[in-house]
Amino acid sequence: MNERQIRLLSVAVSVALALPSGRAAAVVPEHQSEVAVERVGFVLLGGLALPVCRNQQGCGGDLGGGPSLAGFVLLAPNERWAFGLGGQVSRVHWGEAFLAMSDGSPQRIDLDLTTGFAGVAARYTVLPERRVTPVVHAALGTGLQMQTGTNYHCNDGFIPTGQLAVGARMQTDASLSFLGLASATWGFKEDCGVSDGPGATPFAGWGFGLHLGAAFDLLL
Repeated sequence: MNERQIRLLSVAVSVALALPSGRAAAVVPEHQSEVAVERVGFVLLGGLALPVCRNQQGCGGDLGGGPSLAGFVLLAPNERWAFGLGGQVSRVHWGEAFLAMSDGSPQRIDLDLTTGFAGVAARYTVLPERRVTPVVHAALGTGLQMQTGTNYHCNDGFIPTGQLAVGARMQTDASLSFLGLASATWGFKEDCGVSDGPGATPFAGWGFGLHLGAAFDLLL
């Protein structure tokens, strides 16, 4: 083997050894960008609240469903988990028939209730690599309620409330997706009652809900 052939062989070996490291250098940054994706998600949902009145004096009345809005602001450190704040507000109606204490005549009270929930929230995406995937939302916080009229109630202050929702997400592109969730909300509070007239206004922030909406994600 002459000197020229030795030089050509050396160059070929050097190029062959350099190729794997060059490929690895090109692949690693792309792989890291897919795994370490952080984003802030804004979720807005509209639907129907179906309150459930249980173990409260005013449950003898009629508590109907009504329109509802729910929203979340979530920070997602990866594709599966997201954490942040969530809330829900609903407008429902409560009414109860009663007998007047003065003359025993039949009477009725009707109130519109604006009920809400606010707390910390978390979301788990079961199959983030799929265009359509199951999702689970959970939140823990306090219930809130305002009412028309002056009927007696004990719905002020902190009302421990939790919410669990399951549904599906359909991803349309990197930043936009559509959600459908079925939720159940429950909590704890002290009941109060009255000795005459209509019962105390019940708390209507617990029950079930059906919501549809969209989520918009901003990459960090």
